[in-house]
Amino acid sequence: MFKKILKTALGLSLLVTASQAMAEFVPLEKELVTNPYFLNGDMTGWTLVSGASGIRPYGEVDENGDQQYYWFGGRSGYSIFKNETNMIYDASINKGLVDYGAVNFNYSVNMATFSGDSDRGLTQIIFYDQEMNELLKESTAWSSANSWREITLTGIVPESAVYSQVVFYADRKAGSNNDAYFYAPSLVLSVSDEDAIAQFGGLVVNGPVGLSIATLALLGFAGTRKKKK
Repeated sequence: MFKKILKTALGLSLLVTASQAMAEFVPLEKELVTNPYFLNGDMTGWTLVSGASGIRPYGEVDENGDQQYYWFGGRSGYSIFKNETNMIYDASINKGLVDYGAVNFNYSVNMATFSGDSDRGLTQIIFYDQEMNELLKESTAWSSANSWREITLTGIVPESAVYSQVVFYADRKAGSNNDAYFYAPSLVLSVSDEDAIAQFGGLVVNGPVGLSIATLALLGFAGTRKKKK
């Protein structure tokens, strides 16, 4: 009987702690891409993996005096450019929701190429675990469209994911410039599973790790995982 009371008290104590943490949970959507507009020519947050980089002004200077830019492959034959985020420790994404399989992603980017040649572009979203093992890779098709088009990829963030990457590929087929263009990338995470939210709280937390499924299960509070459609 004493053990049962002790277990219940421990459970209630952890629930109070969890409730206090959940009170600090903030929005149910989170943008992961840093510096998507390369404002005023700044490419901070992005890494050139291969080839060369180039940026050009997009539109007019805004009311704050800032100029947006789009990225292209410079003068390289083949260029790869990426933006990487540690979702759990840098973006404070709730690990409990990720491991429950309840976090959705919506990726979009505007792509175009130069009408005078057949250069082409491709973009990917990739998720990795803590050891940088690839868990999921979603790719668009190669595009040589000569006008700006918004390209999107959607899905569920894989369980155990820690890192996300947005990757641009630019492939030059003619001319001196690698004219595959990428503008305004966005990778938004969201949660629509009400049961998961009730158990784990909001998408973004103040700490790096939310309550684990194992902890909730030990206390008898973990629900049945919903079947993914």
